[in-house]
Amino acid sequence: MNVSVRFYLSGATPTATSQGLLEKRVVMSVTGQGERIICYTGFLIEEAYWNRKEQKFLDHHPDALGLNAWLNALRKTARDVYFSMSIKYGKPDRQEYRAMLKKYRLVPYGDMLRTFLLFMEDNATRWAPSTYLKIKSLFQHLRSFSEQYPVKISLESLDSQTLEAFRNYLAMKNMAVSTVRIYLNMMKWFLNWCHKKEYMINTDYRKFQNRLTGDQRQPAGNAPVYLTREELMQLWHFQPGDKDLERARDIYCLLAFSGLRFAELTSLLKTDVTNDKFTIRGLRSRTIPQNQFTRQICRRYENRFYAGNRFLPGYSVPTINKHLRRLASEAGLNRLIPVNKKSSLASRKLAAIFTISSAYHTFTVNCIRLGISAYVHAAWAGHSTTTHYRTIRRLVGSNDNDDIKKLNVWYEEASS
Repeated sequence: MNVSVRFYLSGATPTATSQGLLEKRVVMSVTGQGERIICYTGFLIEEAYWNRKEQKFLDHHPDALGLNAWLNALRKTARDVYFSMSIKYGKPDRQEYRAMLKKYRLVPYGDMLRTFLLFMEDNATRWAPSTYLKIKSLFQHLRSFSEQYPVKISLESLDSQTLEAFRNYLAMKNMAVSTVRIYLNMMKWFLNWCHKKEYMINTDYRKFQNRLTGDQRQPAGNAPVYLTREELMQLWHFQPGDKDLERARDIYCLLAFSGLRFAELTSLLKTDVTNDKFTIRGLRSRTIPQNQFTRQICRRYENRFYAGNRFLPGYSVPTINKHLRRLASEAGLNRLIPVNKKSSLASRKLAAIFTISSAYHTFTVNCIRLGISAYVHAAWAGHSTTTHYRTIRRLVGSNDNDDIKKLNVWYEEASS
């Protein structure tokens, strides 16, 4: 059986890219048994880079060698799929052939964004919902970055300089240092996956060091965002007129009073909550004792039912943060917070930067202010060391003088 596979540029109107280039689709036609099946390869290319006679990329294209090798592999796969379907079904159906070819063909050579989508499809079932959202957010940043980058980014051209440029791009978005680090670590995770799957042979990206030096580090004097005892009580007694804001207040206060993390709270089941403790399962398995404030919050939800037998309604981090900023603004939490040295502002109102992550910092700071032991805090918070406690204590100011006063009083009582 004679099966002809050829490549050509689409005759449709060229697509304009963000760099002002006019590109056409590379189309594949598979002809056999008197019938032609048209398939798109997924590639867009400037007409000046295409050799119409030999049906391949011209040698002066930056990735000509790899792309032409990919086209040859696709031609062989297209023939093999056609032959196998002909043996089983006679004349292959167009739609079924395209679906089968999509299943067995190689990922488009060097196409970073398409390969990233394949990375998401391959791993989505194994990721937690929060991980998937972070990966999806990284993809959106990568797409935006690639549109602004002066040179088209492919897997084979991606190196440490490109990753450095991507880090600078993220930093310009006013992201926290820790957020930038997480995105870059996920980017390396994706690239290692590509290398393992043999979608790329380039390893220059491994030279990139995801380390922050000099003024890239967070200034030592920057304390985390947290609520003081008075502000926490102000929020606790505030009565919003909106149901979502009321739930946001309860969720924030429950975290700030108990030391639970937001991810732990969203996975908390009704069976994990009793009148005297919370039972946390998973990586940081532990029990956290309840206090009078957490009991009051729990009583409000004990007779309500949510999907998956969860104790509280589920919110994504962006949604809960949106509600919290509205809540803080209405509650009058307007204390000025110093911001990092890179910002054009010296300080911002608390309500403008109020997020769910500050609840855990609030709990830690109040433990420090109350003189609760670092080891007790570590046990409640699920830490194996006291590093977090000591770091926050240094940033917000220690209570050494208060501790000395306690020691003096204790000795004076013993000597009298």
